[in-house]
Amino acid sequence: MERNAPFPMDRPDGIPATAPRNPRRVLLVGPLGSERRPANEAAHTFSALADALEREPSLDVDRSDVSAEDVADRILAPDSRFDAVMLNVSPADLRCAGDAVRAACRSAQTPLIVRVFGGGLERLEGSASTAECVLLETRALCEHFEETEHAGRIRQWPTTRDLPARQQPLPSRARRFVVVDRSGEQDGIRDAIEAAGRLPADAKLTVVKAESEDDVRRLLAEHDVLVFPACEAGAGMPGTVVEAMQTGLPVVATRWRAIPELVEDGENGLLAAPHNVDGLAAAMRRIAESDDLFRRLQAGAQRTGERFRARHWRPRLVRWIHDLASGKPSSATC
Repeated sequence: MERNAPFPMDRPDGIPATAPRNPRRVLLVGPLGSERRPANEAAHTFSALADALEREPSLDVDRSDVSAEDVADRILAPDSRFDAVMLNVSPADLRCAGDAVRAACRSAQTPLIVRVFGGGLERLEGSASTAECVLLETRALCEHFEETEHAGRIRQWPTTRDLPARQQPLPSRARRFVVVDRSGEQDGIRDAIEAAGRLPADAKLTVVKAESEDDVRRLLAEHDVLVFPACEAGAGMPGTVVEAMQTGLPVVATRWRAIPELVEDGENGLLAAPHNVDGLAAAMRRIAESDDLFRRLQAGAQRTGERFRARHWRPRLVRWIHDLASGKPSSATC
């Protein structure tokens, strides 16, 4: 099957014709924001997935925090029999949470889907090595495991977002550049600040630490171009980049790990080498000085953003869940 091609659905609403009358019960286990553990990028991504699946009429979805002590008990409880469990974790959290969830799923004879955030997974181990289905964010990661014994269970599930369509007209000139720092620790910010010193006098860069999803959306609506100078070891497909494109913002980013899977140089943004201030400054200045380039990249960004809306991907995951719950192998590979 062609990579990333949509699966044919048996009904116009995307519900497989073989789906049972009663919705399949699915437990989504992942990072839920709380006072003890504030929401981060992974929590926003998990929340977006859960929101999308809860709109699916053929599923009955429950959520549980990955750090909750009663996750295994919920899976094993006779009065809450689940047809599938989906564990959403970073590579770092996979060992901590995965073994208990895998053991509970085996005892309950419930199929397990492991969804790994980010792009830093080097090998499948623990629960990911034995789960019935493993979802990875990037094409590069899928290809990394193509020649292994795990290949048949691996699927791509990228970061998706569903920002509302932009209400105000897109700007005609690029003057307001922004770095949206969700973690407070994004690498490359110093490079972006230094590069911004070479922008035209009437253009400026703003660097803001976003405290909430509402902050992110407000900042994107108030600016013209997202600057994303990522150099983190585990970078995958950042939700901020997807959100920027859905808002119509081109992205100036580093050519780092899976970033070029989202940011295509000259199509929806511009790329520079990591930690290359000269390259980053040249890319920012090109967009600021060429209105034609800016408008072309805006259009490309909107097209890319639309591809990463949940409605384009949700039917695939729904089909995989129904297949696994029915005891059938998933119907397509990554």
